[in-house]
Amino acid sequence: MLLSDILKEKTVAVWGLGYLGYTTILKLQNSGFNILAYDFEERQLNSLLHGKYPTGSQKVSWSGTGFVPSLDFNKIKVAKSAGEMIKGSPLHIIAIPEDERTASGANIAVKLAGIFGHNFKNFSAKPCFIFESAFIPGHIEKYFIGNLKKYGLNVTKDYCAGALFRTDWSIEAFMGKKNRMPIAGCCAKSLDILRAFCEYMGVMPLEMGGIKEAEVYINSTNVIQAMINDFVRQLAMGYPFINMKKLSNILFENITLDDCV
Repeated sequence: MLLSDILKEKTVAVWGLGYLGYTTILKLQNSGFNILAYDFEERQLNSLLHGKYPTGSQKVSWSGTGFVPSLDFNKIKVAKSAGEMIKGSPLHIIAIPEDERTASGANIAVKLAGIFGHNFKNFSAKPCFIFESAFIPGHIEKYFIGNLKKYGLNVTKDYCAGALFRTDWSIEAFMGKKNRMPIAGCCAKSLDILRAFCEYMGVMPLEMGGIKEAEVYINSTNVIQAMINDFVRQLAMGYPFINMKKLSNILFENITLDDCV
């Protein structure tokens, strides 16, 4: 019933007002959704409440040109507390980097598990939590699902959990080429929700075998990308008379891996 509840209410709770949160809100608004927004940082909430969101520094860090598409602030409600977020929607998008720490030093997964666990009876329907940022493989399972279990809450039985790990880190990448984004869910229902969410976000899903596998994938992708960038830069310095961008595109299209299993 969760997906029909989301479609009926057309309201999604978005945790985090940084780059991930802003672009998620932008995509969901384009699909006709209303947004309930919250951030643990008071300055982020204040900038939104006072019409100064995104700030100048955010625009510079999110875009190479300084152009950031506008949101419809008439369709955004700013929650006054984390508890208000819980009552507003069964679908919760965690748009906060997983390696980010709260003021108390706890990681975001631990912080949210505590909030959801203490307030679970206040959910209007069986909730679904979708993480947009990955950290160390096994992080979500250990710190989020594991901590909710301490409150007597079991994944799939009491709630759904999933991941749609974002691979874009600029407005230009967000609006440009369509990379497939890894998704993973705890059950068939969570995957149905994730597929629909991808459609609303306008992204192509790449279904993984589980949340931990998706964490491994996205971390590996980042490492490989960094290594390739460094390698190509070295080639470009050594052979400045060659169009290295053109050559590298051909090179990586024709690389195959040995059987390593």
